[in-house]
Amino acid sequence: NRKCLELAKICSKEDVERIIEVYIEDDGMSATTKLFIQLGIEKGSTKCMEYYAAILLSQEDGKKSAEGIALYEKASVLGCETSSVELGDIYMNGKDYSSNGGIEFNINPDLEKAIHYFERAIQQGCNCSLVKIGKIHLIQGRSEQAVKYLELAMEQKKKKEACIVLFGL
Repeated sequence: NRKCLELAKICSKEDVERIIEVYIEDDGMSATTKLFIQLGIEKGSTKCMEYYAAILLSQEDGKKSAEGIALYEKASVLGCETSSVELGDIYMNGKDYSSNGGIEFNINPDLEKAIHYFERAIQQGCNCSLVKIGKIHLIQGRSEQAVKYLELAMEQKKKKEACIVLFGL
């Protein structure tokens, strides 16, 4: 493992990402896998940022959760559409990252922030966010804007999802 880590230091971030996928498949989230993920983050891998953000958010520790959100934000700014969608979902629904005796970290629902991240995801190529923005506008009573986004979603082959939001099917 130590030799692999030394070799990984001279690899590209894409190579490190491939190595991580193999380790996750073989070992799950072992200590070695986490070291590779950290190395990938240092190399600017948004995929590694997402992996580690998910790990931090799953630990029910306020401080680590805040770090996880920051990693998702960094990956989102660097162009990672799935991080943008994840942040949109977190702000759309809100999330309580409290723990027993640990630092509390709560994210209250913030639909405007959710729209911001979903719009970023659309700019990054994720058309699934059209439906999510349409749903938010519908919830807020902005039916014209909701219809606009849901029609765009339908044009982008997201007909089933748009119909579910429009008609509650």
